[in-house]
Amino acid sequence: MANKSPKRRDSEQARQQALKQWANKESREKLLAGARKPLEPPQDAADLIQKAAANGCTVAQIATALEVSPQTLRRWRDERPEIKAAFDAGRAAEHDALVGALFNQAVNKSNVTAGIFLLKARHGYVEGVPLVQNSVSVNFTLPGAMTPEQYVKTLTVEAQLVQPERARQLAGDRKVRKALKNELSREAE
Repeated sequence: MANKSPKRRDSEQARQQALKQWANKESREKLLAGARKPLEPPQDAADLIQKAAANGCTVAQIATALEVSPQTLRRWRDERPEIKAAFDAGRAAEHDALVGALFNQAVNKSNVTAGIFLLKARHGYVEGVPLVQNSVSVNFTLPGAMTPEQYVKTLTVEAQLVQPERARQLAGDRKVRKALKNELSREAE
């Protein structure tokens, strides 16, 4: 193993030196004190982010303008409400500008494609389906099972609405008469 390449020897020496420094408490504290702290956003970061987002810049482009990585910018956005608010406000301004420009194209420039897109996106328009639909909807609600007493009550209420001849026919039915007698006797009690 005496025939190690020069690169490998340098790597091994660097490893040994790092272990020695880390083992020594004073060296370790110096190493940790010199460790890079997380980057903080500059004072005007929120304004710059809002303006850039309003102008359609991507996260990568905004990160480049702030001279940080996109990951750092995402971390700022996740950890700091003012940065997230700036992103949201910028994207909302961009959205409004795009909708306004599209609306202007559709209405003032008679751009049919822009008009169709707005109808679909904002008003639920679907090709091949008429805008006005004439349709009737009928719903039936069926009652649940009734007890004989409930049925008799229904008949007595309906009897008030039924023509007198039909009421006489119903009164002629033995089962109905019996149910009526039972109902009337209960009410009398």
